[in-house]
Order: sequence, then C-alpha cells, then structure tokens
Amino acid sequence: MYRQVVLKIFIAGLMILSDLTYAQTNQKIDPVETYLKGESEFDSNANMVRVPALMGWFRNGFGGKKGMIRILKQNQIIPEDSNPAIEFKKYHWSLYLDNYKS
Repeated sequence: MYRQVVLKIFIAGLMILSDLTYAQTNQKIDPVETYLKGESEFDSNANMVRVPALMGWFRNGFGGKKGMIRILKQNQIIPEDSNPAIEFKKYHWSLYLDNYKS
C-alpha cells in the first residue's frame, strides 16, 4: 500500500519537474532519465550499478533485471557493452518529514 502511494507521488513529482523545467527553459526533459542519472551509480571496476529502491520495489514494471539493464543502457547510465550486477539502494523514509503545510 505505502509503496504504491510512494510510486504515485514520485511519478507526479517527476511530471511537475518536467513541466517546470520546460516552462523555464523551453526544453522538454525526460524526468525518468533525469532521475535515474541523478540516483544511479555505476562502478565499472566492480561491474555493479546501484539503482533507486523504487526500481527494486517495482521490478516487474521495469521488466525485471534485464529490463532495468536495458533502461539504464538506453539512458546512457551504463555502457552498452556492460552487463553489471544490480544493487538496490535503501529508501530514505526520513527525507522531507517536515516538508508539509498545515
């Protein structure tokens, strides 16, 4: 239940970010690409990529690990000729706890 809510909020936030960026720069951005580039870490020496926890929670929606690798390659986060292991970062539930209006 909480994961579904988090995903919906996450997607809505990405879409708002995309619209705000377009309004400021007249350049459309891909919110998924921007998020993944900011949150993913590729270690070529260890042949490992660390990705956001949300990708692990909704791995079926990304096409499993093979689909995740394809998405990471399409967004130029990992090299085309790589096939790294995937590690999922922990989700920080404590972020922005006081970021609300009452």
